[in-house]
Amino acid sequence: MVERRLDWSRYGFGAAALLTGAVLFWLSLHCQGSDWFISETHADVIYTGLGRFREFPYFSFVFGGGTYFIQDPQSNLFSPAVPLILLAGPSIGLRLVEGLWGVAGVFAFTCWMRRRVSLEAALVGAVASATSLGVLWRIAVGNDMFMWHLGLPFLLWTADRVLSERSLQSSLWFALALGLLMLGPTFHSFTYLFVPVVPLYVLLELLFNRPNRREFLKIVGLFALACTLAVAMISFKLASWLKFPMQRLVGDYGVLPLWTSIEQLFDYSHVHRVRVAAAKFAGRHGRYAHGWGSEESATALPPLGSLFAIVGLFAAALSPAKRRLGLFA
Repeated sequence: MVERRLDWSRYGFGAAALLTGAVLFWLSLHCQGSDWFISETHADVIYTGLGRFREFPYFSFVFGGGTYFIQDPQSNLFSPAVPLILLAGPSIGLRLVEGLWGVAGVFAFTCWMRRRVSLEAALVGAVASATSLGVLWRIAVGNDMFMWHLGLPFLLWTADRVLSERSLQSSLWFALALGLLMLGPTFHSFTYLFVPVVPLYVLLELLFNRPNRREFLKIVGLFALACTLAVAMISFKLASWLKFPMQRLVGDYGVLPLWTSIEQLFDYSHVHRVRVAAAKFAGRHGRYAHGWGSEESATALPPLGSLFAIVGLFAAALSPAKRRLGLFA
């Protein structure tokens, strides 16, 4: 009698991704923070316009008595989340997106890091990143834009393929990942996560691999082609930004002092007692320097993640075999 055995490395990977997505979806069902109202209102505009009236929501009377909606950088109007919003409604649809980001985040992170570490280590890192305190906090308050941060491993994974394979197919995969992410509400993600991290990662890989001149020019050409195709994918979104004015109110929420930003990496209590000054008054003395209290901060990280980053720096200094991985950490 033939004994059947499960491939735990294969099925465990899928189970961990699905379980992570289920946890994030379950958490989102039990959260109703202040930003959920805004996110669901955006989704409701999409659901009402496309689903009920079969009209594209160029304009909405919901925000500020009437503003253009097509160019709103916080909207999911062009993102892959639209089918889920139309299928399950503005509330459940958005929460399904949160769960799918958990699955996709674990999958992409594991596939990317699998080239450098064991499957078990990559899977632990993937689940830790998708269930980190920053992600759970964003789900709790309902800021769905920041869930798109979990798309970073997709960019690094496809960038890795361009660097290693140097083929047209790898360039097209990078263009597809970049274009799909830019179609979402990823203005913040690109501003202070994707744009700094991806070029730095590519630069470090080039410094370690040291390709010759011909290989270097080929890599640059493939990345240039991918970026051009990605921009072409979102050309209608960029045209909307250029054509329609942004009429929503924009506030100045201030800046934190450098040392306070460093301290709060290890101590979340800073976000409850720090005084924040308006950005236009930063560095000035007198009454403008006092500012106001801050209830939350997007720069705070879980202490465990900060500790691992420091360990990575020591590994880069002491272990030549792990230097590339440690430097990037």
